Amino acid sequence: MPTAPKLVAALLFAAIAWLAAEACKPQLPEGMAVGLFAPIAAGVGLLSGWRVMGRLVGQGVWPSAGHGLRTSLTMLVWVLLIFGIREMYIGTTHMRYAGPIEAIVGIFTLAGKYALYATAPAVAGVLVVGGMLAGALTELAARRWR
Repeated sequence: MPTAPKLVAALLFAAIAWLAAEACKPQLPEGMAVGLFAPIAAGVGLLSGWRVMGRLVGQGVWPSAGHGLRTSLTMLVWVLLIFGIREMYIGTTHMRYAGPIEAIVGIFTLAGKYALYATAPAVAGVLVVGGMLAGALTELAARRWR
């Protein structure tokens, strides 16, 4: 059911994901194509805000800040998996994997490699501080428009 807090959460987490993706770009290896990295991350943030944070409002500002942190982590995991799957698919077209099991394991290896880029202070700061702030703002929106 669409509600104002879900919309606020979706928009806030889409913005956080976009900012985190932009903060992550300087950490990536030289010459790595970023293409649709920020828009895809923002789409994941939009869905995470709507589905995760949007349904957790109504428990107070401090718990919602924690729920915002949880939403940022959920968003990060999905973005890592999406881009791990993308890189695995590119690797399979170049015959880099001996079989399907090795390709599936490759998804998690690549996602783990990308997770190291997310540990940069700028990226982690956007995700942690932004997630907590967005969670609190979503709670305030729920109080205002419920």
